[in-house]
Amino acid sequence: MDTFSSLRRVTLALAILISSSTVLAELPERWEISRLGYYDSAHTSTTGRQYTSYTAMIDSGQVVGNSYRYSGTSITGYTTWIHDSGINTRIGLYGTGYVRDDGSQFSYIKYLATDGTASGTSNRYSGMESLGTSAWYYNGSTTVQAGFTDAVHTRSSDGYQNSTFIPYGANTTAAGHSTRYSASSVESGQTGWRVINDVTYRIGLYDAAYTTSSGYQSTTINGSNAAGQLVGTSEMSGTYSTMRGRSAWIANGAVTTRIGLIDAEHTDFYGVQNASFRGMSDSGFVIGYSDRIDGGQSGWVYNGSSTRRVGLTGSDFVSYSGSMETTISRLSESGYVAGSSYQHGTNWGNAAWVYNGVNTQKIGLYNGVHRSSVGTQYVNASELNERGDVIGTSSRYAGNSNNGVSAWIYTGGFTRQLGFTGTGYQRNDGYQYHYLDALNDNGQVVGASSRYSGADNIGLSAWFYDNGITTRLGLSGAAYTSDSGNQMSRVKDLNEQGQAVGFSNFYEGESFHGRSSWLYDHDSGEQRDIGLSGEDYTRNDGYHETYADQLNENGQVVGTTRRFVGDSVNSGEVSWLYDFELDETFEFNLSESDTGTADSDVMYFDESGLVLGRYALYDGATYMGARAFYFTIEDGLWDLGELLGLSGVDIADHGWESLASAIHSGDLGHILGYIDGYSYAGGQSMYLMTPAEVPVPATAWLLGSALVGLVGVKRKSNG
Repeated sequence: MDTFSSLRRVTLALAILISSSTVLAELPERWEISRLGYYDSAHTSTTGRQYTSYTAMIDSGQVVGNSYRYSGTSITGYTTWIHDSGINTRIGLYGTGYVRDDGSQFSYIKYLATDGTASGTSNRYSGMESLGTSAWYYNGSTTVQAGFTDAVHTRSSDGYQNSTFIPYGANTTAAGHSTRYSASSVESGQTGWRVINDVTYRIGLYDAAYTTSSGYQSTTINGSNAAGQLVGTSEMSGTYSTMRGRSAWIANGAVTTRIGLIDAEHTDFYGVQNASFRGMSDSGFVIGYSDRIDGGQSGWVYNGSSTRRVGLTGSDFVSYSGSMETTISRLSESGYVAGSSYQHGTNWGNAAWVYNGVNTQKIGLYNGVHRSSVGTQYVNASELNERGDVIGTSSRYAGNSNNGVSAWIYTGGFTRQLGFTGTGYQRNDGYQYHYLDALNDNGQVVGASSRYSGADNIGLSAWFYDNGITTRLGLSGAAYTSDSGNQMSRVKDLNEQGQAVGFSNFYEGESFHGRSSWLYDHDSGEQRDIGLSGEDYTRNDGYHETYADQLNENGQVVGTTRRFVGDSVNSGEVSWLYDFELDETFEFNLSESDTGTADSDVMYFDESGLVLGRYALYDGATYMGARAFYFTIEDGLWDLGELLGLSGVDIADHGWESLASAIHSGDLGHILGYIDGYSYAGGQSMYLMTPAEVPVPATAWLLGSALVGLVGVKRKSNG
């Protein structure tokens, strides 16, 4: 256990991502394997160390990453590369101007887009002196310098230039900033830009209103979405050659459109406005803030054609000095917005609201115990779904003192209180506390309510809310109740099908004695205890500990259960999958030590039921390292190295000891991963498994290979 835990800390996380449309339905008859990156003398230390890492992989099987460069035992740079169709190609800017006199070269890969284009930066040098950073864009065949390099963006004293990329969405958008310089070589702002068809276009706002008398201009790109839209702000010029204010904008292609509120309420005496960006949806909605001349800020949403103010604006939300303050908390893809506005006057504190594309509606609980004796109310929106349902919390009061928190949902035009509020859920002074865990797009909510006995807190009860009905979740029998009545249940995840997974604690006397996990199905009303059980997973004093980690939309759950050998507390953790429809648990245990220790981790789990991860291999009492595994209910459980061996590929022929992990894959069935790094003097090397032939149906492949002796999956019925 200790050895495997150490490996977890020093190796990269394992995650094998294989498309369900190809790999799960059809398994290749034969594989080929390639080593990624560079491993020649320039990329090998005098001790034999080589180190390659990946940055991204796309579904078509292209991979980008970095390989360390060495001089003796010292790292002297990074080489960026793209692997495509079995070929490693160096990308980035290198050669004259990008090599220091001592031979150092540093390039960094920032992003790989879904069309196979990539972007990054390379350091600039003159002799041993750094001259900044150049941005570059790989268009699928060549590397093109990006950003601006004219006189305005070059320091005249020494030729220094600095262009950098920003992170962007899954599209072909390459965008960034280039630093501007004055004639006296002083930084004078930055220019925003994006690359379209290998050409760098300027974006942002930069006319006279955004330029000081000294020529200072500054644009900042704040974000992007999957549609390739960019949002950001540009500073506005003011008096005395200074910048005052900021305008928000959205860029579609090379066209920049100003957004935000620009009326008199949001404009000062000098005509300056100040806007900021809060968030953006993939559907093109943008949310942000505009400062008010009388103090505070207004919230707004840009809907693709115009900017609309959101938040509460009546007299109750204006201070004696005229200040108003709105905060936006959530934006949906369908354009709903939720947040809170600060109240003044008879009532003060936060009031929650939701904007439906036309109107802003005040929501939440305000009356009775949710208002203090001096009028304090704090109501906040927590989550928002695609149909405009909102969940949130309202502070509770006893006189002028805080007395807990209530939970609520706004749906169908009404606010309803959530959770348990009767006997056992209220302290003897009336205190209650409720937690919200998740909201799905059907308006179903899961959460928990604090339990009390007199003045004492005795745990949490989990619950599921649907259409006015609250159902208690979790296990609550004698084994799950302490001597003083403490019970602890909490929801871990909720899917769109109305299924929830969570945990309940075991007790022995007053002491924690383990944990069970369960799956609740709202349609059937069933709740099932899930995970691994039996003597291998129960300590001799009855202690048992299971954790459910992820739930997919098909009612499948993955998790881990601790192993015990007698009274041992160090026998590992084994992962598993539970399928609600089959009511079966599948154990991922491929190797045990001679003392019964076993370890496995689920590192990837998708909607098709594909599970991928790693396990600890033992030979007797000796830990032999980590190995990758693959599982589906249809295909069973496989060691990935053995799967490759069936194709006649012996990884020892490449000088590799094992396939230590796998990281990613795509629609064509490629599998990317790491080999055993200890083969390379403490370094790290990568491989790509590629289907060598058109895949055949999995059943035929299994039968044709006569796979006798491979480890199968352990199947346990929960029925």
